[in-house]
Amino acid sequence: MPKIERRWIADNDITAVKLDSSDSSYVMSGFRAESLQVDGTVSMPGGWVSVASESDRSSFPDAMRIEGMVLFQKDTNVTWQLYDGTDNSKWTAIEIVAAGTLGVIGSTGVQGQTGLYGPTGLQGHTGVQGQTGIQGQTGIQYQTGLQGPTGLQGRTGVQGQTGVQGQTGVQGQTGVQGQTGLYGSTGIQGLIGIQGQTGLQGTQDVPYYGLGKPTLLNLETTAADLVGFCGGFSDGKYCYFVPYRGNNSIPPLDGKIARYDPRDSSVATLDLLAISTTLTGFNGGFTDGKYGYFVPRGVSGYTDPGHTVACVNLSDFSTVTSLDLGEYGFCGGFVAGNYGYFIPSWDSSNAKNLYRADLDNFTTVSSLQISPGSPGSAIAYKGGFTDGKYGYLVPYNDYGPSGGFSDEVARVSLDDFSTITRLNIGTGGFYGGFTDGKYGYFINQFFTRIDLNNFSVSGITSINLATVNASLTGFHGGFTDGRYAYLVPYENSVLARIDLTIFTATSDCVRTLDLVSFFGDASLKYFEYGFTDGKYGYLVPYGSPVNGKVVKFPLKFSGNL
Repeated sequence: MPKIERRWIADNDITAVKLDSSDSSYVMSGFRAESLQVDGTVSMPGGWVSVASESDRSSFPDAMRIEGMVLFQKDTNVTWQLYDGTDNSKWTAIEIVAAGTLGVIGSTGVQGQTGLYGPTGLQGHTGVQGQTGIQGQTGIQYQTGLQGPTGLQGRTGVQGQTGVQGQTGVQGQTGVQGQTGLYGSTGIQGLIGIQGQTGLQGTQDVPYYGLGKPTLLNLETTAADLVGFCGGFSDGKYCYFVPYRGNNSIPPLDGKIARYDPRDSSVATLDLLAISTTLTGFNGGFTDGKYGYFVPRGVSGYTDPGHTVACVNLSDFSTVTSLDLGEYGFCGGFVAGNYGYFIPSWDSSNAKNLYRADLDNFTTVSSLQISPGSPGSAIAYKGGFTDGKYGYLVPYNDYGPSGGFSDEVARVSLDDFSTITRLNIGTGGFYGGFTDGKYGYFINQFFTRIDLNNFSVSGITSINLATVNASLTGFHGGFTDGRYAYLVPYENSVLARIDLTIFTATSDCVRTLDLVSFFGDASLKYFEYGFTDGKYGYLVPYGSPVNGKVVKFPLKFSGNL
């Protein structure tokens, strides 16, 4: 079958279509064609190419059908779209509200494939002007993001020397710009943009993207002890996997960081445990663009219970400084302004305080007692996030007398680092969370969001994912690319992708992929958190038994598996 290559030209709304086969009978139907070329020879002029009958649509070659593609039937003025698959039974007629040149732009338009600035990448409805700017050595501009009418800008901006600008972006009603934005002086301009003169209005306001085909990256092929990780992050150039367990019996915790380069798939390592016996057993990490911060987890009864934060200079991947927090049992953290925040977890005998460290000197530390929350409670949190003004801690368990899971979210004012507002959000036992700038999301079977401008019971909505697929339970963490949420499987092996523009417990909103079935590998479960570098999503391997099998998948794929 011939291979098709598309080039969108946004300024005059025409499409160049080229086939690399001498067979000119295959036509990219339903698009306004500038010209059709076969092996470099123009074989037809520009204009509308129509598919007038079901038989014509059915004869469209398999190799050129992709999920979500659109065909225009000129004689009836009907648009057809391949929905939920690529076989011919999936063609669905779409009513055109106002006939035009088939521009794919609706109530929320499509422009640019660049967004998600910074390691936290937040820009929402209410902007917060930063007080102090920090210039870093390495800039990040993620590939996908949202810019809304009024955004949040963090108090401290980070500007790097080299940045990455992706090929295609999404501009929606609510945008994402990191309160710590990382810009580079050198970027990559994409070739693809879409704009129609009169678009489709309603539910098709943004293009649908199929779930991309995942691949496996086995870190154990680099070193046998690159296993048992707990969290990770990206600085826009490299991906970092946070060491926790390892396969060593003595000591029981590990400190070897794995750094993956997606450009050539190379893996480098840095053994923190070889630098200091206190640098071991971490639970999540984050970056301010120049340094990576590895959050101490620790386990009671071990030689070192895990008090110490490791700060790694990402530019040389060798210089390490440390900071003893004095308590053990933390789970994740985030950057806001010039502070790093470390979130308390585990049981009531361990960390009860939210710590923050001044990242300018990495010596000044202050703390705020978070747990107990409500009288008699002793809450362990599993991660958190920030909108630039507040920090939100994700409730997991209550180790107080009542016991059981906790649903009490703690919101901390980052301006005064003293005011705590608490909100019960209905279920409990959440494991990880994130924000898209407008909502905060809390992860478990009952996927829950809070309107950050309405931090009250009336601002809460929730969907029961198990009503779509009974295996959608027991997640450990998740992340967003701006439109979709990706929930990381732990107890089961099913990766879930939720369309945040729909947010309903329906198959239209929730797509799944069983990793064990797809790869034929029964060990592909028990992942501990995930992250994105702006182009790909990564599931971090912990495993049972521990392993180093990373699942990597493209975030915006214009087709299906």
